[in-house]
Amino acid sequence: MTIVSLKDAGLLTGKGSSTIYRHIKAGKLSKTGDGIDTSELMRVYGALKDIKDSEKSDNYQNEKKNNLFENEKLPVLEREIELLRETVAELRADKIELYTTIKFYQQMLPAPPPNQPTQEQTPAPAAPRNETLTQRIVRKLLLG
Repeated sequence: MTIVSLKDAGLLTGKGSSTIYRHIKAGKLSKTGDGIDTSELMRVYGALKDIKDSEKSDNYQNEKKNNLFENEKLPVLEREIELLRETVAELRADKIELYTTIKFYQQMLPAPPPNQPTQEQTPAPAAPRNETLTQRIVRKLLLG
């Protein structure tokens, strides 16, 4: 018999495509590589309905419109990708330029003065907590 697409199988049987898919998955209906044999549809669902020429032509017209729409969108999307790539390249160049500018100004800055504490800033060592009187006297004599 004739092999029909899953969509046409739904039209011939009066079932939705989800029902057809579900029956294939459950093993109730077998599918060939290209579609479903009409004899298989008749085995499972009984007599098939006639597909009106207008429904077939409507489906064909819709598919044709979708293909045209996709074909028209393709150049637009390719151009958008090209523009995005150019933008990324410009941003990378800007990033390198900014890093170079930062390095230049960092080299122009004077080095910070060394932090040398004066005598007044140097804290005296703290006395240990458990220091005896003798240890404190010796420490005072030695440190001044």
